[in-house]
Amino acid sequence: MLKGLLRAVVRRVSRFYTVSVADRREYGRVWDSVAQTRRDAMKAVAGYDSEAEWERSGRSTADDIAAETALTPADTVLDIGCGAGRVGVHIAPRVRRWIGADVSREMLGHARTALGGAANVDFIHLTGDGLPDALHGTLDVVYCTTVFMHLEEWDRYRYIQAAFRALKPGGRLYVDNFSLLSPDGWALFEATAALPPADRPPHVSKASTPQELEIFVAKAGFADIRVRPGPMFVTVLARKPGGAS
Repeated sequence: MLKGLLRAVVRRVSRFYTVSVADRREYGRVWDSVAQTRRDAMKAVAGYDSEAEWERSGRSTADDIAAETALTPADTVLDIGCGAGRVGVHIAPRVRRWIGADVSREMLGHARTALGGAANVDFIHLTGDGLPDALHGTLDVVYCTTVFMHLEEWDRYRYIQAAFRALKPGGRLYVDNFSLLSPDGWALFEATAALPPADRPPHVSKASTPQELEIFVAKAGFADIRVRPGPMFVTVLARKPGGAS
């Protein structure tokens, strides 16, 4: 996992070193440019293009999300930053409705192909300003995995706030990022820090601390917050107050 992420960092840096600080908001354009083909999208997201590893990691993450959010066949679920559908393809068959959202139209195209036109699947193109108002109070579960590393801190918080508004009372949240306090996360941070500043594009992977994600979730209004550290990633689980606990 660590080697794959390190390769992804170096690949994105070498390909986008000319992106200026003024383009920091243009996540969609950046990710469109690395997702012209499915294999390019896989490498940009995960650092490899192995179909077997893509399948294994996507299923493993989906299993974890399903377990930690107590996913049910009656749930409506939103995947923020669904990418090429690595996780969504394993979540959608388990729920009533799955919605994949991403700032990249190219990524959404690959996700549509991966999901194979399933009847319970919808897609939303995000602008980077949050989630559509039409989602407010309609969702049972929101998850966002391996996405926060590509966002600034205030944008992470904005998506957490948007998730709170979009969830029904009692709705569940799952977010993660690579942790500055984890052994593998610190190694990834050091590898990125070693890059010359001029070669470090605005969307380069950035760590969180467990405390950062916990306070964002708490300030957004969530309850029953649980912080789960790991060898690289920190995951935060929470619930919107109200409804069945």
